Amino acid sequence: MKLPKFKKFKKLSPDGFAHHFLFVFVVIFAIAGIGYLVVSHAATTYSSNNEWGKFTYGVGTGTTAPLSHANASNLLLQFDKGITTYHASDTAWYQFTLPANTTASSLNANVSYRDGGYDTVFIATGSPSNRIWSSSKAATVTSQNISLSLANKPTTVYFGISATGANGGFKGSFPSARNFTVNSYTLSGTTVTTVPTVSLTASPTAITASGSSTLTWSSTDATSCSASGGWTGSKATSGSASTGALNTSTTYTLTCTGSGGSNTASATVNVATGGVGGGPGNGTLIFDGTFDSSLSKWPDILGSCYQVLAPDQLQQTLTSSCNPASNGHYRTDLCTSHWCDHNQSSGDYYVAGQVTCTSVPVRFSSLPLVSNSSWLQFAEAKDYESTTTAGWEFDVSSYWGGVNRVKVSLHGYATGTNLGGTAYYDSAPLDTNWHTWSICTNNANDTSGKILGLWKDGVQQTFNYGAQSGSKTLSGFPIITDGANSWPLDINDYTGGSPVPNTIIHGDPLIATLGSSGLPPEPVGGWNSP
Repeated sequence: MKLPKFKKFKKLSPDGFAHHFLFVFVVIFAIAGIGYLVVSHAATTYSSNNEWGKFTYGVGTGTTAPLSHANASNLLLQFDKGITTYHASDTAWYQFTLPANTTASSLNANVSYRDGGYDTVFIATGSPSNRIWSSSKAATVTSQNISLSLANKPTTVYFGISATGANGGFKGSFPSARNFTVNSYTLSGTTVTTVPTVSLTASPTAITASGSSTLTWSSTDATSCSASGGWTGSKATSGSASTGALNTSTTYTLTCTGSGGSNTASATVNVATGGVGGGPGNGTLIFDGTFDSSLSKWPDILGSCYQVLAPDQLQQTLTSSCNPASNGHYRTDLCTSHWCDHNQSSGDYYVAGQVTCTSVPVRFSSLPLVSNSSWLQFAEAKDYESTTTAGWEFDVSSYWGGVNRVKVSLHGYATGTNLGGTAYYDSAPLDTNWHTWSICTNNANDTSGKILGLWKDGVQQTFNYGAQSGSKTLSGFPIITDGANSWPLDINDYTGGSPVPNTIIHGDPLIATLGSSGLPPEPVGGWNSP
């Protein structure tokens, strides 16, 4: 239906001026949240056929004139009679608020107006001052069609009138009516439906048995959430809660639903169930290699190119200046026994005939290609006094495929190749993430020697090089060959041949007896942590 025109003002005293009045229409659109995925766009139309009753009234900052208005069927707005001063800053409007997630795209309107040259009628977006159409001519317009494309998808659209210049607003009476009438309008827009976003975190993510963690979650564009996994039931769209005491690692899942569909997030709390260092090994901890500023547990036997970053992180950086033996090799070693020899009062943790498991977390933050004419070692258990082959070591080589890979060498295990005692090479090329390498041995000093397993990030590997390739265990060769009763652990950064400058960050190494589960000790923060 057509909106009735504004009522004309009654004349006031002969020396007065007309008071200005207006009709204003506002569209507000806002989307809240952090990112969204558009899944559908629905065309929406608002028009004078059904939306007049949803207008609300407002005035601009600095408006001083007393105003009266009505927003029933005619949306009448007018200045009160009897004003005796100019009101050059006066502005007022009606506004219309669209539903959430809807934006304006085009506007068509038929208007009538008489502004007298002292006021401006306008259409604006964003704010009343950002005008995309206006008129301040002293003329009577009985019917004008206006068609505007709103390519910037404005959040607000205004129809209005405001005073122009010092003589705006008029005072007293006026000889003829000044008006701005919207006869009809059609506003086209788009309703955007978005998939909810969901965030769920646990703090801390790693605990010891009987400990607890706090779950914190939030969502956008969601009306309801439900829990599954380690918790159940309906949840608010945001909040926090304690897990309560946990004795096993638990995953918590939250699914939130809104008009655009559903989305899911999960968080896992890892529970350390074995030794002091953590994990599922369930063995008795023999050595926890936590670092401190004095490195009291780690005598520096060669070089000083290292830095303690945290109690569980030691950075070793090798350059040409790290050549303590003056032999062209770059090297820095930290050992559990001074000079890495055996039979010390402390520091020799691999007792002959006793099964032990060692876990070495490590991250290679900078490492060029280790060519076939080079070597690089980052951990070993070996007696430096031995005159025969002994021990095991973790190295890096590019022999397989021309890319850096971790390999494991066992000095009593002959392969008949120039790679010596290599028994394993990683199928995945080396990356810059944290990984934990673990090995369990029986430490025998004769042919009853045995490797009970090799693990990467808690997953047992299959030996893939040498005579016993294809097996998950190795046997029939000595682990200790010099008759010593015990031997130490050496974490190092040692490169030679054609030395490779690099930076390695060692995590907290762990040595433990073999647990009933047959697994090595896990770092307290998880396998992919220091």
